[in-house]
Amino acid sequence: MIDKIGFIGILAFPGLGLGVALLLAQKKIAPADRSKPQLMLGWTAALTASTVLLITSGNAFLDARRPTDTTIAGDAGITAAPSVPAQPSLPVVPAPGIAVSSGTGCPKPDPTDPSLPPVEVKVVYWCKGDVFTKKGEKDPANIQIKLRPRLVNNTSSSLSISIGKPSAVRLLVTGKQIDQRWSPPPLTKANGDRPILVNCNGQTYWAIPPNVPHDASKTNAGYYTGFSTSWSGSSLSPGGSYWKPLRIDSAGTPTKEGNLVFQVPTDSKGEVIIYGLAVIDEKRRSTILGLAVMSNPEQWGPALHPAAF
Repeated sequence: MIDKIGFIGILAFPGLGLGVALLLAQKKIAPADRSKPQLMLGWTAALTASTVLLITSGNAFLDARRPTDTTIAGDAGITAAPSVPAQPSLPVVPAPGIAVSSGTGCPKPDPTDPSLPPVEVKVVYWCKGDVFTKKGEKDPANIQIKLRPRLVNNTSSSLSISIGKPSAVRLLVTGKQIDQRWSPPPLTKANGDRPILVNCNGQTYWAIPPNVPHDASKTNAGYYTGFSTSWSGSSLSPGGSYWKPLRIDSAGTPTKEGNLVFQVPTDSKGEVIIYGLAVIDEKRRSTILGLAVMSNPEQWGPALHPAAF
């Protein structure tokens, strides 16, 4: 429709302008006075008026065909994306610095630097589980604690993290006659290690050794008597660490490695009170070198389903 209007306008406006110009010229100049110069003046005025009208109609025709800012030409109903205004630039705030003088020296290293413990201990994952007898019955006198720790040796000497006899890694618990009521599975019992008393932060705790690896068997009901330890750590060199990240095999099953299992006797309420996981000195067995306290979320991670690690 716009094309037709523009086309008609181009043809009609020049003719209209020429007719108007001639009419004006005829009214202004009488028939007797129509000399050649005057006729030329009339025709010049008519031609000028026609040219002006032609340019005006042409511009109107072109404006009618030009696309707008919000509509894409040829695609009615599809609007162009609005322009995004320029974002103001944020001022650059310099980070606070520390002035260092050329005359400031560096002190000698302190071998007793308190910023790092001799041994860093962190329980990354943990869970608890029931203990079952060979017949498949639940044992109410015991529960198991399964955990995966991360150990770092910050000392300048080699560090034992063996769980042989005696174990360097132990679970600290409180309770009455723990040493007498402790009843580990058969392979751990045959290993000969025992709970010992240790002092930590002004309190006395029982330090229970972990079960030895693969000390779980199938019950008559088809499930296992408990969790199984999977530990390959023996010692850490200075600055060394022991940690097994989660790995999933091709069948989608988590790899069992780097896990410790502790069998703990319950109290009259069926509960156990856990303080933390400790690494003790193999020569001075009452000395704690590193500790992860269970109530500290920075040292003791979340509980996970036992099949997840």
